[in-house]
Amino acid sequence: MTMSPPHASTADADPILSWIGELLCPAGSGLRVLRDPSRGTPSVARWLALPSAGRPRLLAPMTGAPAAAALGQFNDSMTQSARLRKWAVGQALRLGAGNLRRPHHVVLAGHPQRSDDDLLGAVLPEMVGEPLVTAVMLGGARRPNTKPVLQLLRPDGRVLGYAKVGWNDLTRELLVNEHRALTSWEARPPTTFEVPRALGSTTWNGLSILVVSPMPHHVLRSGPRNAPPPTPTARELAAHDGIEEVELANVPFVARLHADTDNLVDEPIRDAARAAISSTIEQHGTRKIAVGTAHGDWGPWNMSRVGGRLHIWDWERMAAGVPIGTDILHLHFQASSFGSRSPVRAASSSALAAAHGQLVELGVDARIHRSLLDLYLVERLLRLAAGRSQGVPIKQELVSEMIGMLPGRGGWR
Repeated sequence: MTMSPPHASTADADPILSWIGELLCPAGSGLRVLRDPSRGTPSVARWLALPSAGRPRLLAPMTGAPAAAALGQFNDSMTQSARLRKWAVGQALRLGAGNLRRPHHVVLAGHPQRSDDDLLGAVLPEMVGEPLVTAVMLGGARRPNTKPVLQLLRPDGRVLGYAKVGWNDLTRELLVNEHRALTSWEARPPTTFEVPRALGSTTWNGLSILVVSPMPHHVLRSGPRNAPPPTPTARELAAHDGIEEVELANVPFVARLHADTDNLVDEPIRDAARAAISSTIEQHGTRKIAVGTAHGDWGPWNMSRVGGRLHIWDWERMAAGVPIGTDILHLHFQASSFGSRSPVRAASSSALAAAHGQLVELGVDARIHRSLLDLYLVERLLRLAAGRSQGVPIKQELVSEMIGMLPGRGGWR
């Protein structure tokens, strides 16, 4: 089953809210998500859309400890001032401020009678073994892996876990991979960082649901913003499934790029990716490089330092057989591209310069840094294509910028 990406389906809801309604409300259930409902509307759940109902990023419980807990999640990409503002909003909601913002109220409307196949009232509470209050975290619509995440809260505000929702082929596959990754870490726990545990998985109404344990958060930052993980942490991750020296042409990561490229129906992206891979192999194909395990979305937005310990989440793209250093390039490229909103060319140059020192520490030959970045850009382009094939809106300007940077098509050489 493949559901539609965000789109407007009713006059009562904004596009993203309409989409959430499609996901959470089974056909024929009589439930629907409404913005700014009239007083007394029967509901299964009530939320406050933040920062506004016009562009919701979080559907938080209205008041009390669960509302404060929903605003108590922080990561290392957030500034200290942003952390404090978010915490202050949570405290205001704890005291009842949510009731004062009527235009931003959202409800899952319908008769509150619970049934055995109700996601919020039966399925998720059964998975965690307790009654629940939920918050809904909404990712950016332009991302290839867009999916909602339900924060599972006790009425006293304790966070029990997070339910990640896979709604199309791509996101369902990502959740299967994350479940596998977390299980592997549970069997071989890391020593230099912490990861969440997989609490369970199920399917419901055509969706895949993976519930993972919460990680600790603290409003006060520990260390500089956007700091990369220490090199020993990067080494431990890379060694998770073993490290080996392989000729670049025979690296499993390159083989996966070839396979994913061959499966593309988007001809411009397919041709650009093929040319880039061929150009890189022609230049460095016989050079041996170290390959190991990669997180796949290694960055401060998926990390938090609490009590001197680094906590890392979102393992849905973890993979073995990846050139060591790819995660480091990803972190710096994304921090520049999305964090600073730099064009692809500027983000690429910035990533190479910022990653150089740690790549050398990890033993990555400086002569192949740029070629590793080229392969990384191919992977980024393929992720965009995968999202587009599932109906996720991807800006053509971003795709064109990425294609223009690849070797074999002019690139930046």
